[in-house]
Amino acid sequence: TNSMPSNFNFMRILRILRLIRIVRIVRVLRYFQDLRTMISSIASSCKSLLWTIILVLLLIYIVGVYLTNLIADQATLHPELLQKQEIRRYYGSLFRSTLSLFQAMTGGVDWDDLLRPLTEEISPFLGVVFSLYITFAVLCMMNVITGVFVQSALMTA
Repeated sequence: TNSMPSNFNFMRILRILRLIRIVRIVRVLRYFQDLRTMISSIASSCKSLLWTIILVLLLIYIVGVYLTNLIADQATLHPELLQKQEIRRYYGSLFRSTLSLFQAMTGGVDWDDLLRPLTEEISPFLGVVFSLYITFAVLCMMNVITGVFVQSALMTA
């Protein structure tokens, strides 16, 4: 007779443990639901991401070609211009110009570091051109890009 209550207590403990395990599984599945929502939002944003990358690269390329050609033209008139380290580092080739513009857009290089050689060595007018590029690329395009991704995520969720 003494073993009957202890078996009953043991069964009760097993039920409680099983219930705890089920609650734990439900909590984990809830986290996976959030993960699944995030992954589907990212996947649905891939098309927008591709067009965004193309648009950003096109903008950077156009401004990079303009600056590289302008500096090359100035260097034919003033050969000592290419002796300036900052000009060569940031605008010495099309690749360097586009890399500098991308870094300016993403915060990799301080804008003043890129702007100073242009305004001091070439023309103060380039300060306006560079400021327009930064204004359009950072303030306009990045906000629109963020809005497109948020809208895409909301449509998925």
